[in-house]
Amino acid sequence: MNWKENNPEFAHWISRLKKDPVEILASAGSPIIRYYLFRDVINETDSERYAIAKKNLRNYGERKSLFSQQNAKGFWPVSFPVDGLNEDQIHILTFARQVEVLDELHNFGATVKQEKIQASLVNIMKQMNSEGRFPGTLLHHIHALHVLTIYGLNDNPMASKAYQYLFRAQKPNGGWIDEEQLGKGYEFCIWTSLFALDVLSMIPHYHKREGVQKALRLVCDNLVATDASPLLKSIQAWDNLSTGYQGLGPLHGGTLRVLEILMRLNQPWNRYSKKLINWIEPLQLANGLWPAIARRDKKGDKLVTLRVLKVYKYFSKIYEMQISEDDDNDSNDDNDEFEIAVTLKE
Repeated sequence: MNWKENNPEFAHWISRLKKDPVEILASAGSPIIRYYLFRDVINETDSERYAIAKKNLRNYGERKSLFSQQNAKGFWPVSFPVDGLNEDQIHILTFARQVEVLDELHNFGATVKQEKIQASLVNIMKQMNSEGRFPGTLLHHIHALHVLTIYGLNDNPMASKAYQYLFRAQKPNGGWIDEEQLGKGYEFCIWTSLFALDVLSMIPHYHKREGVQKALRLVCDNLVATDASPLLKSIQAWDNLSTGYQGLGPLHGGTLRVLEILMRLNQPWNRYSKKLINWIEPLQLANGLWPAIARRDKKGDKLVTLRVLKVYKYFSKIYEMQISEDDDNDSNDDNDEFEIAVTLKE
């Protein structure tokens, strides 16, 4: 059966676009792109082309290269000279390197079932202190939590201490900021808060937690704000739809990351999702791809396009369901309000 027959609402949304991005990624994407497209977007896991993509992903050159760099103790070496740095600095850089590589390898299809991945995850867990805090800045801590989450360790008793530390570090306004790193001139850092919420949105049993709801409210109330952090202060930061593994790369994702959070938190079609979808749809380039950076990238980015399609698939279904319910209830969308799973406590 054709994927469009299995996903009629999604196919309808795709038909409105300048060019069909599904077929572009299916034919021209790397093994990474094709694997996740078939698995997560068009549900074609019983097809021959999915099997081929999965096989090719295991033999992908960059993936094999990263695994070959891991030493016998499960560590990846820091990729630049550390001369002149003290022991604590080297420790943090080494820790950050493990997190970065694990993040990248997961994107290459690595799983927790692999012994080399297990060894590195154990090394990361051992770095946690008695309070549940990982070495380095709050960004390092959140990135480590991100890695534990994508490898499915969020229910691990040791890992749970690190999540609880993140909730304890949350500000009363619902945001997060590393004051030791960024100073005390801001009530929160929108980018740190967005990254923290992104991680927590991946864990269903946290969705109804008050801290998640408050963070969601804060993020949506500060969409495209340029004065809510000393980091990435330009409006272009919201236009950067791609994410990275190193430095400030994990903080990127901009408006697309907000849509992904709304998707994971099972949010309805509301004024926020409508505004963001209406903003991101016209960004599609003539070649069918979405740009890494809105209005600046002219070539397009296949991974960003894949992420847009995942969001589209969710909201196309939610939109059609909600329109149907509105028709049944003879209601309209004019007074649509922001909704969250559980009412916030005052």
